[in-house]
Amino acid sequence: MNEISLVTTTLWHGFSLLFHHGGGLVLDGQTLLVADLHLGKGEALTREGHGMLPPYDSLSGLQALGNMVSDIDGLKRVILLGDSFHRPGSIDRLDPHSLDLLADLQSKLHLHFVLGNHDHQVMHPMIRHQSRSLMLGNLLLCHEPPKEQQLFVCGHLHPVVRVRAKGRAFRRRAFLLSKTGIFCPAIGSYAGGLNMMDPAFEPWRDDKAKAVMTGPNKSIVINREHWIPDGQRR
Repeated sequence: MNEISLVTTTLWHGFSLLFHHGGGLVLDGQTLLVADLHLGKGEALTREGHGMLPPYDSLSGLQALGNMVSDIDGLKRVILLGDSFHRPGSIDRLDPHSLDLLADLQSKLHLHFVLGNHDHQVMHPMIRHQSRSLMLGNLLLCHEPPKEQQLFVCGHLHPVVRVRAKGRAFRRRAFLLSKTGIFCPAIGSYAGGLNMMDPAFEPWRDDKAKAVMTGPNKSIVINREHWIPDGQRR
């Protein structure tokens, strides 16, 4: 279908964008943006009595981040767009292997943590750079979409797209690319996702909006007319 295409580098308001299939957005070849790792979620939910979840999601999320970093030549910084930790104290309960991976990333790159609604304050010597938001030129990097009309990249809503192809429906994590903003998918294993057809995305779901669906080894651009709600059979 000519409405569905593989991702190459694209321009958006003067910024060069590359949508990594692992769920990270590369700006101008040097900055990697990732959202919603929710490190420590499995441990937190188990400890708080919400079931018994395998506590390997933190390690999996940091390995996924490390793989993206290794894939991108010339990368200088990683900006995490909030909810990097499921609870403000989750970093204190990470397993030693996960802490080693985080320390290794810190030694190689500049890491900046934008704070979210789950990790609104993180006090730890490993978190050297953090803020509520960050400006990159005229682009606002934040956790939740801003109320003001401005260019932004955020996370928070955990976007997924559902499409039908060759008689089968696919539901995968995806970027939402609109005229004024980009929503990044959640990286965390237990983060879940919200369909882009949900009313929460209505302000950014214009006719020109595109989904960039992540896959095992590539990302695919899908035009707005191919998105379907959860539960719709055709």
